[in-house]
Formats: sequence, C-alpha cells, structure tokens
Amino acid sequence: MNSPHTAQVRLLLSAALALFTFTVVIGILNGTDLVDFNHKALLTHVHVGTLGWITMGVIAAALWLFALGDAPGKDAGLIRLLGYATPLTITAYSLAFLTTASVVRPLLGTLVGLVILATFVWTVRQAKGRTLSVPHIAILGSVLMSVLGAVLGVLLGLRLAGNESIPESMGEAHPAAMVVGSLVPVGMAFIEWALDGKSVERKATLAGWIQVG
Repeated sequence: MNSPHTAQVRLLLSAALALFTFTVVIGILNGTDLVDFNHKALLTHVHVGTLGWITMGVIAAALWLFALGDAPGKDAGLIRLLGYATPLTITAYSLAFLTTASVVRPLLGTLVGLVILATFVWTVRQAKGRTLSVPHIAILGSVLMSVLGAVLGVLLGLRLAGNESIPESMGEAHPAAMVVGSLVPVGMAFIEWALDGKSVERKATLAGWIQVG
C-alpha cells in the first residue's frame, strides 16, 4: 500500500536508521567495556534510542498509515514540515544530553514535544470518518503517550536544571510513558500490520480496543 507521503516517510526512516546506528555503536562500545562513557553519553544513548530512532519510526508509520487513500498533495505542506522538523529537533535534543545539563534540554524538549503534538493532532483529524483498525488505534495510542512522555520529560529537565518545585516522581513517570506506554502499543500495531496487511482495512473489535487500552 503506497503512501502519498513517500518522500517524507523515507526521510524519517533514513534519519531513524542513522540514529539507530549511532546508539548501537555506543551500546557495543559500552557493553564490551572498550570505552568508559560518562553519564551524559549514556543519557544520549538512551534518548537517541527511545526518543530518537523509535519515535521517528512511529511518526513515519503514522504519516503512512493515516494517509492511506488520501489524494496526492493533501496536507503536503504540513507533512513536509513534519518530515524536516522531526529529525532536526529530535537529533538536536538527543545530542543536547551529550553537551549540557542546563535549561537547553527542556527548551529543545519543548520543540520536540510540539512536533509530536502536531503529529498527534494530525492523526486524530485523519482518523475522523476512517475505519479504525487495531494498527490505527495502537499508533494513535502510541503517539498520545509520546506527547505525555514529552511533557513529563520537559518537566523532568526543568527539575534537573534546578527547579525544585517539580516532584521527583517525574523521573519515574517519564520513562514509563515513553518506553511502556508508547512502545507496547506501537509494537502491537506493527505486528498486526506486518503479519496481516489487510488488518488495516478491518474495524477494530472490542477486544482490539481493550488490548490497546
């Protein structure tokens, strides 16, 4: 099934592959004790993984799945903007962990959060009047949890930058939202979509909604 936004999907997946390579290299060097990375480098490794290549892959999937059947050119400007803004902001934010622990992190995190929010708003709009399959609602759930994870991440960054009014529990809620809340639903979506390509054309049953919920 071809996407009307093939160029942007390919760009996102290519950028995701580059970040995936980066984080795998750090992981191998660290795991084999060939390099003793500092805390900033390890935080970069984590964020290039969960936020970097995985989130870009999720956004690429959303742009692909929720545009199936659209006329060429629909929302072209917005999708082009998302196609460029997503890898730029996510890469900058991920690498900020390598160089700083200041307010720069939450500032860049806010930009990433806005990109993810724009993706979520677009997918919700695209969902109207469309047959919502399990892959559709799972990706919607994943992007929603990414929005929540981004908000929690910005708050955590502000706390680490010195704002003591933000509770420590942000440090627990943030990774839970990004790792469990986002990755488990999108894993469901990809498995169902890959194993049964026609699944995206079938309306999700109550069991499907419960599964994602």
